[in-house]
Amino acid sequence: MSIRRPETAIDDIKKVIKKQVDVFTKEMYGIISAGGEGVRLRPRTLELPKPMIEIGSSKQPIIYWSLLPMILGGISHFIIGVRYGASKIIQAFGTGEKLSKEFDREIIIDYIEENEVSFDMAELGYLGVNHCVIGAKLADLWNFPALLVNTIQNH
Repeated sequence: MSIRRPETAIDDIKKVIKKQVDVFTKEMYGIISAGGEGVRLRPRTLELPKPMIEIGSSKQPIIYWSLLPMILGGISHFIIGVRYGASKIIQAFGTGEKLSKEFDREIIIDYIEENEVSFDMAELGYLGVNHCVIGAKLADLWNFPALLVNTIQNH
């Protein structure tokens, strides 16, 4: 019987964890609501939807900074709810081709057009939710408003 070095055992554990994380992240979707009018940022948002306003030293759109932590966390499939300025967001991000090249893996973006304002993201702040990232299996998306309410209630 041979004795295993601790480094080898740790490497084995890392491989098992990575495999499980890969399975988990392949089933997850990043969901971003990007349909608001951004009225508090007017007049800037009269011409450009709020998610497309560039910020940061690298001058990336706000929505990029919303996608980034999820991409770095392994999420590769995103559903973006759009309404106000939808065409500009869709034109800029497409189906994920540019992000796929930037992060050297397939990034898929689908869009859901929101017909009406269902809630104001600022309202989440009043409820004590400062940052809300929801991962959901595709089967859960049919009832997204209930999923969001449940997330807020259990926060």
